[in-house]
Amino acid sequence: MKTYFLKKPTNLMCITLLFVLLCSSDLFGQMTRSETFSDSKLGVSETTLKDGSEYCRIIYDNLQQLDEIGKPELPVKYVKLLIPATESV
Repeated sequence: MKTYFLKKPTNLMCITLLFVLLCSSDLFGQMTRSETFSDSKLGVSETTLKDGSEYCRIIYDNLQQLDEIGKPELPVKYVKLLIPATESV
């Protein structure tokens, strides 16, 4: 009879702990990433082409420029994120 009373609280504790972990997995599984950009690192330069047309180029320190043909040349920051295989985006 003593073993019955010892096993029952242990099983109840395990079930409660498992329930808490399963319910909280959604809270701990979320990931947020944010970037902050400073105005002091932002610049604009004016450029004149050989044909006389002028355009402005937006520059931001330490960022690459987007250089796809037919699209505006804008500063871009590429970020690599590791997402576990069991998660979805």
